Amino acid sequence: MICDVCHKNEAIIHFKGIFNNQTMKMDLCEECAIKKGVDIKPEFTMGEFISTLSDLGSPSVPKDKKSAACSSCGTTYAEFKQTGRFGCSNCYTTFGYYITPLLEKIHGSTKYSGKRTLANVRVQDDQDLLRQKLSEYKRVLDEMLKKENYEEAANLRDQIKELKKKIKNDIKNT
Repeated sequence: MICDVCHKNEAIIHFKGIFNNQTMKMDLCEECAIKKGVDIKPEFTMGEFISTLSDLGSPSVPKDKKSAACSSCGTTYAEFKQTGRFGCSNCYTTFGYYITPLLEKIHGSTKYSGKRTLANVRVQDDQDLLRQKLSEYKRVLDEMLKKENYEEAANLRDQIKELKKKIKNDIKNT
């Protein structure tokens, strides 16, 4: 394997770890490891590794939020917390370690699932109600068939068909 820094020498130090839910891998030759101040010792931690490579653009996590600042615009975590706004797009990378748990707590996820207007929410709620009703009709239909009440079962079958059509049409119209 070739060194990820100089791209010339054979790498003798190999790091692999998970940082912010992303796998991070770094291979260094002895020369680049020494230049970066990497001390080759068995108790070397991932935190030490990240901090020694911060000048390469590798993510680094400050020991506390107060010392966190964006390298592009200079916005500090304290400023972000006070204003609720980032200074630039790089702030998302800089403060991602701190805001990811906050976003999960507030929104239940860190993935964007699209715009949900009030009308969309109402349509979805209507769809959910129709599906519940459909499920209930199917359950009652099974009971009617077990009791050999075929007239009532035929009526329910027709109602189920109508509900399915309504659900399908509502989906097309949204």
